[in-house]
Amino acid sequence: NLTIAMKMALQQVAVGKDYYGPGYGELELRHWHTESLGKIIKALVESRQQGGAPTQFNLVMLAMLMQYGVTLLNNAPEIAINHLSFETKDGKIQGELQVKMEEFNARSLFNPWLLLNDLTAQIEMRLPEAILFNVTKAWLEWSFATEEHAVTQDSIKQRIQTWLTQDGYYSISMHLKKGILHSHGQQLPIATWWQ
Repeated sequence: NLTIAMKMALQQVAVGKDYYGPGYGELELRHWHTESLGKIIKALVESRQQGGAPTQFNLVMLAMLMQYGVTLLNNAPEIAINHLSFETKDGKIQGELQVKMEEFNARSLFNPWLLLNDLTAQIEMRLPEAILFNVTKAWLEWSFATEEHAVTQDSIKQRIQTWLTQDGYYSISMHLKKGILHSHGQQLPIATWWQ
């Protein structure tokens, strides 16, 4: 099993013509079954290189999880990103993320929504408004957009309705345990975040 902890410090990152940085964060991976993880990553990379629609990619991902996911998830994998801080032209990104597979039930692979009952997750994030809108728009376009269903400002606003706003920044505090999602201390239907 793979267990690693890394501290990352970046002076500058180029994305297209834009430069970001400096940035800092800590990444921890615990209890990752390396053989299963390697096979899943290889299949996903090959699928991405072949192109195709997001739905095709999602099917490949589901097939890989069905084939290798049981071994991977039975090891109670964990991932944590701590003390994330990154400067951008629009402001500073700050956050923390922890996700842990608590008690994996193989039946969950047949209904991925059931995986939410097996996870414990927590996210604390603070982002500049422009970055949140751009990331949300890109994710919606990649995941859901078709010729009939274009991404609109309203669809972006609906997606980020659980975020709090103050002084041009959006922040969120979410916790998931045993399939119950809390955001800023209030219980929410899971669909609020995914639909």
